[in-house]
Amino acid sequence: FGASSAARQRLARVAAAVPTAKANSKTAAAAMVLEMRPQPSAAWQGQTLDIQLVVRNRSDQALTAVQLRNDLPDELAVVNVQIENQGQVKYSGARQNGPIITIDWPTVPARRG
Repeated sequence: FGASSAARQRLARVAAAVPTAKANSKTAAAAMVLEMRPQPSAAWQGQTLDIQLVVRNRSDQALTAVQLRNDLPDELAVVNVQIENQGQVKYSGARQNGPIITIDWPTVPARRG
Protein backbone atom coordinates (compact mmCIF):
# COMPACT_ATOMS: atom_id res chain seq x y z
CA PHE A 1 0.00 0.00 0.00
CA GLY A 2 1.18 3.53 -0.66
CA ALA A 3 1.14 6.73 1.34
CA SER A 4 -0.09 10.04 0.01
CA SER A 5 2.41 12.66 -1.11
CA ALA A 6 1.56 14.82 1.93
CA ALA A 7 2.09 11.84 4.26
CA ARG A 8 5.46 11.10 2.64
CA GLN A 9 6.50 14.74 3.09
CA ARG A 10 5.50 14.70 6.77
CA LEU A 11 7.43 11.47 7.30
CA ALA A 12 10.49 13.01 5.63
CA ARG A 13 10.32 16.05 7.95
CA VAL A 14 10.03 13.82 11.04
CA ALA A 15 12.93 11.64 9.89
CA ALA A 16 15.04 14.74 9.26
CA ALA A 17 14.57 16.04 12.82
CA VAL A 18 18.09 15.03 13.80
CA PRO A 19 19.61 17.17 16.55
CA THR A 20 22.96 18.89 16.16
CA ALA A 21 25.58 19.49 18.84
CA LYS A 22 28.35 22.05 18.86
CA ALA A 23 31.13 23.13 21.18
CA ASN A 24 33.34 26.20 21.48
CA SER A 25 36.02 25.06 18.98
CA LYS A 26 36.55 22.71 16.02
CA THR A 27 38.79 20.49 18.17
CA ALA A 28 36.11 20.24 20.84
CA ALA A 29 33.40 19.54 18.25
CA ALA A 30 35.51 16.68 16.85
CA ALA A 31 35.67 15.13 20.33
CA MET A 32 31.87 15.07 20.75
CA VAL A 33 29.64 12.12 20.00
CA LEU A 34 25.88 12.53 19.73
CA GLU A 35 23.71 9.44 20.09
CA MET A 36 19.95 9.30 19.55
CA ARG A 37 18.20 6.36 21.23
CA PRO A 38 14.43 6.13 20.54
CA GLN A 39 12.24 3.77 22.60
CA PRO A 40 10.40 2.11 20.93
CA SER A 41 12.28 2.44 17.67
CA ALA A 42 9.11 3.60 15.86
CA ALA A 43 5.68 4.94 16.78
CA TRP A 44 2.43 5.71 14.99
CA GLN A 45 0.71 9.09 15.03
CA GLY A 46 -0.72 9.75 18.48
CA GLN A 47 1.66 7.37 20.26
CA THR A 48 4.36 8.48 22.67
CA LEU A 49 8.00 7.91 21.83
CA ASP A 50 10.87 8.45 24.29
CA ILE A 51 14.04 9.74 22.68
CA GLN A 52 17.21 9.76 24.73
CA LEU A 53 19.88 12.08 23.35
CA VAL A 54 23.35 11.41 24.70
CA VAL A 55 26.26 13.83 24.23
CA ARG A 56 29.60 12.19 25.02
CA ASN A 57 33.08 13.63 25.14
CA ARG A 58 35.78 11.37 23.63
CA SER A 59 38.67 13.61 24.67
CA ASP A 60 40.63 13.68 27.91
CA GLN A 61 39.73 17.36 28.46
CA ALA A 62 36.38 18.72 29.64
CA LEU A 63 34.43 20.55 26.91
CA THR A 64 32.91 23.95 27.63
CA ALA A 65 29.94 25.81 26.17
CA VAL A 66 28.34 22.74 24.59
CA GLN A 67 25.01 23.22 22.86
CA LEU A 68 22.49 20.73 21.48
CA ARG A 69 19.81 22.07 19.13
CA ASN A 70 16.87 20.18 17.70
CA ASP A 71 14.48 21.74 15.17
CA LEU A 72 11.36 19.61 15.38
CA PRO A 73 8.72 19.33 12.67
CA ASP A 74 5.20 20.33 13.61
CA GLU A 75 4.16 16.65 13.57
CA LEU A 76 6.08 16.12 16.83
CA ALA A 77 5.20 17.53 20.24
CA VAL A 78 7.55 17.76 23.20
CA VAL A 79 5.96 16.33 26.34
CA ASN A 80 8.84 16.32 28.81
CA VAL A 81 12.58 17.08 28.86
CA GLN A 82 14.98 15.78 31.51
CA ILE A 83 18.57 17.03 31.46
CA GLU A 84 21.63 15.89 33.37
CA ASN A 85 24.96 17.56 34.17
CA GLN A 86 23.61 21.06 34.83
CA GLY A 87 22.21 21.51 31.33
CA GLN A 88 19.63 24.24 30.69
CA VAL A 89 16.81 23.86 28.17
CA LYS A 90 15.30 26.69 26.14
CA TYR A 91 12.20 26.48 23.95
CA SER A 92 12.37 28.94 21.09
CA GLY A 93 9.44 30.30 19.23
CA ALA A 94 8.21 27.98 16.55
CA ARG A 95 10.22 28.12 13.35
CA GLN A 96 8.40 27.65 10.07
CA ASN A 97 7.54 23.97 10.63
CA GLY A 98 7.77 23.36 14.38
CA PRO A 99 9.39 24.15 17.74
CA ILE A 100 13.11 24.53 18.40
CA ILE A 101 14.67 23.04 21.53
CA THR A 102 18.15 24.14 22.62
CA ILE A 103 20.08 22.64 25.53
CA ASP A 104 23.25 24.33 26.83
CA TRP A 105 25.81 22.75 29.15
CA PRO A 106 28.54 24.79 30.83
CA THR A 107 30.82 21.73 30.62
CA VAL A 108 30.76 18.14 29.43
CA PRO A 109 33.23 16.04 31.44
CA ALA A 110 36.19 14.26 29.84
CA ARG A 111 35.81 10.58 29.06
CA ARG A 112 36.23 8.16 31.88
CA GLY A 113 38.99 5.61 31.93
